Amino acid sequence: MAIVTNSRKTHFETIMRETGLRQYFDYCVTTNEVPRSKPYPDPYLFALEQTHQEASHSLSVEDSGRGVTSAKAAGLTCYAIPDALTRSHDFSKADKILSSIRELPELVL
Repeated sequence: MAIVTNSRKTHFETIMRETGLRQYFDYCVTTNEVPRSKPYPDPYLFALEQTHQEASHSLSVEDSGRGVTSAKAAGLTCYAIPDALTRSHDFSKADKILSSIRELPELVL
């Protein structure tokens, strides 16, 4: 499982240190590691290359329209979970729009 984020590496590392969530992810891509950030496909394509995964066998979970655009341009299935800050974004390219992350386990297990 990987994180593909538009956050800068230093900001991302601070968040992971403060939340303790880093242990749940095998790989992370920050905006510092790719030439173009979301909405371009570069971050997801880089993650797929680094983890030796196929886009057709991968699922992205996004909370922004830019993230959905990026994931779909890279060929991934993408589920969107809008939040209070992103509800007005365009999620029309998402394969599914969920109202809560709690819906995700029943869809992927």
